[in-house]
Formats: sequence, structure tokens, C-alpha cells
Amino acid sequence: MHQRPDNAYLTYEIIRKNLGTGSPTGAFTVAVYTKNREDVGSQGTTVSGSWTQLTGTDFFEFKAENLRQLVRFKITLQGGGTPPTGQEGVVYRILPPTWYDEAV
Repeated sequence: MHQRPDNAYLTYEIIRKNLGTGSPTGAFTVAVYTKNREDVGSQGTTVSGSWTQLTGTDFFEFKAENLRQLVRFKITLQGGGTPPTGQEGVVYRILPPTWYDEAV
């Protein structure tokens, strides 16, 4: 049975980030993957696109199209060249997706 792919706006918020300074700069990266339940492997196919920071906020949005049954996130942290003072890390939250149909 063929299912129509879904589309969604995905959003995450950085609540607190302390990854250090210097070169390289600290980075918090979120990649989006999609797959069907019956597809082998755990990762799936990369969803093309990029995260956009919403002006004046710590919210980032990704317009994801042609999603399959499962959506997965891969989060990567890179510390800065100079370690931070205090506790190193990121506090974030991924918000529920906003699903939408294709325009016809």
C-alpha cells in the first residue's frame, strides 16, 4: 500500500548553551532523517533543507517535505576551542511538529 508523504515544520529551542569559545566555535547541530518502519537500519534517509533561526528568538525551524512514517533527529555537539567556564553543554527542547498537507 502506497502512503502519501507528509510535510511538517519542525522546531527546536535552545534554552541554554555553554560550549566554550575560540576556534573552532562551539556548535549544536540537528540533522533530520526519515524512514518507513520496514526500512532496514536505524538512521534512514537525510531530509534536505536547513534550520532557520526565527528572528529575535532562540527558536529554529525546519521545513521538512516528503517525510515517511518515522522522523528521527541526530544531535551533534562540538565544544569550542577554549573550554567554557562552568558546566559545559546544551539545554534544548524539540517541539511537536506542525503537520500540513500538500497544496492541490
